[in-house]
Formats: sequence, structure tokens, C-alpha cells
Amino acid sequence: MSDLFDVQKRIGEDISFDDLVDFSVGDEITSSVIRDASSQLIRTAFIPREGYKFIVADFSAIEARVIAHIAGEKWRAEVFKNGGDIYCASASQMFHCKVEKHGENAHLRQKGKIAELALGYGGSVGALKSMGALDMGMSEDELKPLVDSWRAANSHIVQLWYAVDRCVKETVMKHIPTETHGLKFTYQSGMLFITLPSCRRLAYVKPKMGINRFGSESVTYQGNCIVMDNDNTHSDDPNDWIKPEAYKTMFPDVAFIVVPSRNNMKPKDGKSPRPRHHIYFPIDTFTDKDAYKQLKEMLMAKYPFFDDNALDAARFIYGNPTTEIPVCVRC
Repeated sequence: MSDLFDVQKRIGEDISFDDLVDFSVGDEITSSVIRDASSQLIRTAFIPREGYKFIVADFSAIEARVIAHIAGEKWRAEVFKNGGDIYCASASQMFHCKVEKHGENAHLRQKGKIAELALGYGGSVGALKSMGALDMGMSEDELKPLVDSWRAANSHIVQLWYAVDRCVKETVMKHIPTETHGLKFTYQSGMLFITLPSCRRLAYVKPKMGINRFGSESVTYQGNCIVMDNDNTHSDDPNDWIKPEAYKTMFPDVAFIVVPSRNNMKPKDGKSPRPRHHIYFPIDTFTDKDAYKQLKEMLMAKYPFFDDNALDAARFIYGNPTTEIPVCVRC
């Protein structure tokens, strides 16, 4: 582990990818292929007993539904209410014509789909490219008009973006509470908090005004600890489970805090009750999200019992109103 925490001391220097990961590109590709194949085959491992069947379900277009509700984009809400096809409906709004999945102007549905997937949360031409617009046969010249058409058809969502941007900036610059569209923004203890309609709070460490990569004024925030998640799903044998005290042996020269998660010693995702916790490693301040994410990936590579679905740079961590005392070492 010393190499991970040696790297974090060099903030401000040029850090190469080789500094951050200690496995070869070939190993990385192999690992990715294995994970992809495993994810595609995993459902076949679950076989219901005779007379029963499994039903697989998830939230349909949840991101598009939530933002339509918060922004008050009524035509979209009606589409969902009536069980309509949001991709066809979006294309209809954008191109001012009837679009049917297997009928009239069906070719426009694909443009509606890529726009929905890429543009709902402030994305532009770059987001369309990342979502594969060019690979789908769209030309470079089509992308900016597609962005403009989507935004014109969803003016309330665009207004939401700007309203949130204004509130965040005002809260960060003046340290005063602001509110818009049911979202509340506060500054406390050097952190920006966004309270959602559900009353859950998102926290952003040490926010300040800066310049983004497009040359515009924006709010930046920092990372000053690495947060890892361990639900002990790597084994169903209690003897293999990692308990909080075990980290003292694993990381003898590293400061950390272990906090029980809200599902600690409770059943979750079909798994029996077991120790579940978050571990926080204090580090020097990070502002490069890619380098921060690579540090988490390196830690996961060395200790695969950590949750590989919790490696992104911005991670939502549920609080836990527990009276259990966290394990804290050299904090």
C-alpha cells in the first residue's frame, strides 16, 4: 500500500498513468473482458425452482423522469403518464412532426434517443460523441443543431440548469442558503450541501470559484479522502469476511476511519447479514477527478473485496444514524 499513499504526496507534480496503476495494459484489458463476459452470463446462473419464475425489472428512463418532474417539463410528464415512448416523443418535439417507432418518420427516433441519453443534464456535442452519435451514422454537422433542437424542446429543463447554477454560485460565494425547484443549497463547515426533495444531502468538499475547461466561471470542489465500500460480498463464508478491526493489520502505517454502513449486519441484495462498512483514507487535496479515480482503482486491484461498483470519483454515500463507534487509526 505504500506506493498508493506515496503518489498522493506528490500532488502538483506531473503524475503519469504508470504512477497510478501497477498492472499492465494487457492485464487491464483481460480483466475488463472477463468482467464483461461474467456480467452477461450471471443471469443464467439463477434458475427458479419448478413452478416459479424470476421477473427482472428496473426503473424505466429514471433519469429522464426525475428531471422532467423537478423541472416541470409538462409534455414529458404526460408522455410517461400515458406510457408513451420518450424517444419518439422527444424527436416529435424536436423536429415538429409525428414520429412512430415502426411507422411514420421512424428514422428520427434514433436521433431522439441519442439526444435523450446525452443531453438531459447539460451535455452538448461532446456528450453526443461520447454516447456514440458518430458511430451511429450521424455526421459532425448534425450534432450542434441536434443539441439546439433538444434544448428548444425542453426549455424548462434548461431553465433548471441555469437556476441551479445561480444558486450554487451564490451559496459558495456568499455562504448563504438558496433554493430552487425544491432543491436547497447551504454552506456549512467548508462544504456545499445540496438537499434533495427526499431530504438526502449531497456534500461537496471545499467548494470555490474557478475556471472550467471551457474557460467559463464555475464552482470547483476537492477530494481530501478516498472512500471505499465493503459489503463483504466476495464470500459467503463468515470466516472470509473482513471486519473493521482487520484493517489495522492490512494498513499498519496508514490513517483511516471505518464507519458501519446503513445495511451493516442486515440482509442486502439476496445476501445474508454480514459486516458492511465504508472506509475513509485521508489524503492530500485532489482536484483531478481522473487521477483520484485511478487511485481508487489501484486500491481495488490490490484488495478486490472492495466494491468495484463504487470506484467513481463522485460517490453518493448513505449516512447511518448508528451509535456504534467507528474504528479510527491515526486520524
